[in-house]
Order: sequence, then C-alpha cells, then structure tokens
Amino acid sequence: MSTPQFAIAKFIPDMKRMEPRNFGVVVWNSGDCIGRFVGDDKARDARALAGLRIPDRTVYLQWIDYWRAQMGRPAIRLKTGVVVPRTEADFLSALCDTSLENFRLNSAGLLSEHVPASQTGAIAQSLYDELVVAPRSHDRSKEKEIDISETLRKETNKAIEASGLSEVPGFRRSYDWLCPVGDTLQHFKFHYAVHNTRPEAVLQKVNLHRQSSVNDAAFMFQAMQQQKYFGKDRCAAVVYADDADLKENDVYQSFKLMGGLSRLINVADESHAIREFGAMAI
Repeated sequence: MSTPQFAIAKFIPDMKRMEPRNFGVVVWNSGDCIGRFVGDDKARDARALAGLRIPDRTVYLQWIDYWRAQMGRPAIRLKTGVVVPRTEADFLSALCDTSLENFRLNSAGLLSEHVPASQTGAIAQSLYDELVVAPRSHDRSKEKEIDISETLRKETNKAIEASGLSEVPGFRRSYDWLCPVGDTLQHFKFHYAVHNTRPEAVLQKVNLHRQSSVNDAAFMFQAMQQQKYFGKDRCAAVVYADDADLKENDVYQSFKLMGGLSRLINVADESHAIREFGAMAI
C-alpha cells in the first residue's frame, strides 16, 4: 500500500511578483484521487471566489473541471508519451504536470500515515480547511481590506458614470484642498469633488474595514462643514457594505458614524448608489 500524498492548487495573479494564493487541495490515496476547491461547498459562489481576485472566473472553473476530469481517468499520458496509471504513486505528480502558469498544482508531500480509501475525502477536506479556508487571521484581515478596496473602486466608478455625475461642470477626480483647521491649513485630498469657483461637494471612498480610512474621512468632513463650505448632504462617504459586512460590529459602527457625518452612499446597492450620486449632481 502506497503512502497517501497531496498537492495544493495555487493561483498566481502576477507572474512577476510570484505571490500565489491557495484555492484547493488534491489527495491521492492508493488509486483514489479527490480534490477540494474554493467554491465547492457553495456551488462555486462568487463571494467565495472574491478573495482570490481572479480576473476571469470562467477560466478558473475550466481548470477545476479539467483537473477533476483527469482525476477520474484510469491513467494520465505525459507530454513524453509515458502513461501513468491512477493506481501508481506517480499519478499525482503526473497530474501536477498538467498545470500551467497562473493556475498550478504543486506537490506538497506525503501524509504521515496510511488511511483507508473511505477516508480519502475526509483527509482532503481536512487539508482544505487547514491550508485554504483558514489562513492566519492577520493575513485574512489584510486581504479583506484589499479586496473591499478593489470592489469599492470598481463599483464606485461604475455608479458615478451611470448617474451622470461625471458630466457635471466642475466634476473632478482626485481633488486637493487647503482647509483651515484651528490655526493651521490642512491639505485634504478627496477622491472626487465638484468645484467651480469654490468647492461645492466632496466625495470620499471609505473602506469600513480600515479604521484609518474611516477616521480620515470623518476628520475631513467635519472640517469642511465647520468652515461652512456646505452641509453634510454635500459630503459623500462612498462605501461598500453588504449584509455580511454589516454583521461585523466594527464595520457597523463605522457605517453608522459615516451616516451621521455625511451622505452615505453604499455601492453594494447599485440602484441606491446611482440615485444618490445623481442627487449629488444637482
């Protein structure tokens, strides 16, 4: 009986940076070959894939389907013409050789003990939970910040264009303003603004998962309102917060804070966002 072995499926977004993200595992055990991949348990849902930041999810799903098809074959033919039966220990290595560039299967070693064939699926699930689902909490938090920022950027730009706000005279992307604060002049940098002879509205993307983003926006909005440039309805905090986000207490508190200081535009709700951006255009 051969020792069970496993491989890790990795996605590499940038081949120059070579910073792979695990998205699945494959276990070979005496002829049984079983894989577990991100999205399997939720019918390959978009939210499960969001953390991988895969630009073409169709390609992702094609790779999984391809590997599953290979796992089910009685043998794999290598590029050299050599045929490796699924019953041989080299089968997993042969499967790894089928991967290319951004989507890869990397052999990760042997399991410490023999397991019955009936437990192969359980072993695959255990490895998946350890190596894919449960990264270090610091890494998971940092990755979520990055993912939300990218989603926020894309959805904001889309809604602004759809609302017609970008066509308003004086609309600006990236806006600098020196605002009096106490005895000083503070340099504020907003993501968007409407400015003709003076500032008429400012809009700031706020990542509710990043406290510094929330604090910076709150400070700038309060200062602009204290100088009586305009009221809170002309200060827009642009956020992305779905139902799952708002169940996190820190995110919910930041959401409420922004709503008290500004016009809160949640681009997770596209129709709401287009309507609110349109109101800013008036």
